[in-house]
Amino acid sequence: MSRQDKPERRVMFTTNGMEVPLLAVSETYIAAARAHVTAEFRERGEAILPPTYEVKLAGGTIENFPHDETTLEVHPEPDAADPVAAAAEADSQTATNRAAWAAHKAATKRLEQAVSAAGTRAMLELGIGLELPADETWIARQRRAHVEIPEDPDDRRYHWITSEVLVSFDDLMTAIQVITEVTYKGALKEEDIAAAMDTFRGNLQEQGARVLSATRQRSAVALQRAAGGAAGGEGVAPDALRVPEAAVPGPGGDGGGRTDDAADGGEGDGREPVEE
Repeated sequence: MSRQDKPERRVMFTTNGMEVPLLAVSETYIAAARAHVTAEFRERGEAILPPTYEVKLAGGTIENFPHDETTLEVHPEPDAADPVAAAAEADSQTATNRAAWAAHKAATKRLEQAVSAAGTRAMLELGIGLELPADETWIARQRRAHVEIPEDPDDRRYHWITSEVLVSFDDLMTAIQVITEVTYKGALKEEDIAAAMDTFRGNLQEQGARVLSATRQRSAVALQRAAGGAAGGEGVAPDALRVPEAAVPGPGGDGGGRTDDAADGGEGDGREPVEE
């Protein structure tokens, strides 16, 4: 076999000096992981599709259209028999529309994060060419630190990868970037991969800053409670501040690429929404 026929060997050395083989991952696995998450959201009845409103067309036909941010406000009928009641009903429907839209946006964000995390997990599980070690010293060490160790073998290996192999921000970034490069080699331009990694890096840094800020706030609250509350003020309940759960998004934005079902809808169509 000639040098050109040999598969390219890609390795990285982690912050702690571990040599890690990095492999290409079939897009089939990544796409299936993301699609499975979207299907779960649908089955749970999550509001990943935008709410709709009715429009009376010529001839009295009623058709449904997806809401966007420009169609949430409902105006009362100008020739209503009871203008006050019509105005109150329009305000109530507007409030309902805004609540439904907010629920949709929140569900879409959760979907993006979950799809992203699923894609990233597929890349790391299949792209990190290391097997879970037979030596369980690391498990005993983590349990002494009160770290919860997953029982499921796949979950345990992923936990090991993200806690014992890729121990730093740079480790994670390097692994994702190289796996992305070898996976999409020939399919994506280098500048496209670089742009995706810039977004991925920004999302991780922003998320890390939020977690750090919340942790610092919680520490301050604990000190304040231990001292009996701030001078001249009241104590703070122990659950007043919560540290957000960290997640690992995927390269390609907050969601590592949105699904069609998560689309927010297009621009306003200029039609006047009526009471649903």
